[in-house]
Amino acid sequence: MVAALAEGLERAGENLTVRLFAYRNTPLARQTVSLMASLLKPNRIVVAQGTELDLDGFPTGPETPELERAFPPIVRDAMRKAQWMKLLESCSTHVIDLQKTVLEGTRLGSGRRYHPEEVKRAGLESLHVEQSGKTLFIVADDVPESHIARALDLTHCTKVVIASPAAYEGLVLAFVRPNGEEIGHGRVERIDWEEGRLYASCSAIPPVPVQILRLGSLRVDAKGVERGEARLWEI
Repeated sequence: MVAALAEGLERAGENLTVRLFAYRNTPLARQTVSLMASLLKPNRIVVAQGTELDLDGFPTGPETPELERAFPPIVRDAMRKAQWMKLLESCSTHVIDLQKTVLEGTRLGSGRRYHPEEVKRAGLESLHVEQSGKTLFIVADDVPESHIARALDLTHCTKVVIASPAAYEGLVLAFVRPNGEEIGHGRVERIDWEEGRLYASCSAIPPVPVQILRLGSLRVDAKGVERGEARLWEI
C-alpha cells in the first residue's frame, strides 16, 4: 500500500485527494496512517466522525466535518461494475508462460518449483508444488492429511499452505515493466497448470512481452462483478 502511494505521488498532479482504507483501531493501522501522512504532507486531513483515531501527531490538525450522505450500496456497486466493464471491454486475451515470468503479490512463484517426478516422490497428486524455506506450497483441490504428513517428512518442511486452483480465476492483474511501470490491467481467466501457462484478459495491446505479472487479491468475474478478495498470501 505504501509502495503504491509512493508510485502514485510521482504521477499525480495538483489538488490531489487520497482516500485511505476503512480504519480499525489497531497499532498497525495507526502506524500505516501516520506513515502515509508523512509521505503525503497534506494541507488538509478530514476524518469521519466516530472514527476511533487519535487525532494528535499529524502534520496538520484533522477535521471532522459533517459529511454528505453516501450513495446507497446498490448504486455504488453498479458504478464499480460499470468501471470494470469499461476496462474488460478494452481487454484482449494474453497467454503467459509462468516459467519465464516474475510474479508479484502472490505466494505462487516465490519458491523452488517441484518437477512432476519430484511431486510423485513426495507422495502428492497435485497440480503445482513449490518450496520456500520451510514452507511447502501446494495447489490442489484436496490433499489427504496422510499425504501432507508424508510430504512434510520427505521435504523437511514444517508448514504447508494449500490453495485451490479456482482461487486464481478472476484475480485482478497488471503487466509490469522492469522499471515498475504498469502497461496494462485486467483479470486472470484461467491457469493451465500442466502447461504452466496463465491466460489473462488484459488491456495491453498484444503481442506484448510480460516480464513481471502483478496479481491483486480482488476477484472480478467476466461480467464485472466483484467476487471478494483472497486473504494475504493465501494464494
